[in-house]
Amino acid sequence: MKPKGKTSILWRRAIAQGWKQLVREKHWLLTIGTLTGICVLFQLLLMSYIGTTGFTSILQDKTTIRLELNENISNESISQFVTDLQALPYIHRAQLITAESTYEILKQRDPALIGFLEEFNIANPFPDTVQVQIRSVADYESFVAELSTEKWRSALSPSFSTATSDQETYIRQTLAVSTAISRAILAFIALAIAVLVYIIIEIIRSKILRKQEEIIIQRLCGALHFYILLPFITELSIILLIAVSASIIIVFSVLAAAPRIFTSISTDGILHQLWERSSEILTEQVIVLIAIQLVCIPIIAWLGTWLGSYTTLHNRYLGLHRH
Repeated sequence: MKPKGKTSILWRRAIAQGWKQLVREKHWLLTIGTLTGICVLFQLLLMSYIGTTGFTSILQDKTTIRLELNENISNESISQFVTDLQALPYIHRAQLITAESTYEILKQRDPALIGFLEEFNIANPFPDTVQVQIRSVADYESFVAELSTEKWRSALSPSFSTATSDQETYIRQTLAVSTAISRAILAFIALAIAVLVYIIIEIIRSKILRKQEEIIIQRLCGALHFYILLPFITELSIILLIAVSASIIIVFSVLAAAPRIFTSISTDGILHQLWERSSEILTEQVIVLIAIQLVCIPIIAWLGTWLGSYTTLHNRYLGLHRH
């Protein structure tokens, strides 16, 4: 067992040697550029995963259902129906939308349809509805089962069961698509990490081949395998730190400018709600995500170095077997 003082000297010397190797390296800018490109791809995939998580969260949280009311129901019964709905534990909000309100909304959104109705003097065909937001899609079945009881059935249109089944099918299909996309993105993230490790392995192999003579001398002097690798691990850790930092700056700069570039995620854009929810998730997790990446830097550097050097350093005296 080596004395602590000697071990400390070996650590410092190996780390200093790794830094010197990086400074003397002629192609270190190309190496950093390549690894930064991979890291930017990784960050973009991570942001995409957060986006799909935000989309799933929007679907699961406050899912909206439209309930068509029975055309013979009185105004007093409608008010009581909405009040009773609001009192249910899994209802976030229940709001009455009258036939007149629906007509005016469609007049703005689909003037061609309203123009057709007015041209042929067709009376307002839209029913009174109640727009309900349930707190989670997990409560959907319980809510539908509750509405199927006699207490609620008389207030609803006879087509209630079919309409809610169609809405439930659509919501669940959309959730399934969102989950499949999330899993695909995770697979691409794993692939990006594998590509990163592969590039590191090739970098290490080329560096060891260029330094065969130095490593042979170290082996002959009895140097431990770990201390031979430590300068390479240090050099790669510094390069990865620069690459990861640069990729984070690039991606966050793009995200900061995105609302001014893409109108669909601006305040009045169609994807604004998704952008807001994804931003909330990113804000909550950004410190953890950055910390995990920083912790993984020396781990990936060690893994890539060990794999890249395995076949070389485990040959006795390296290339001497060829002589």
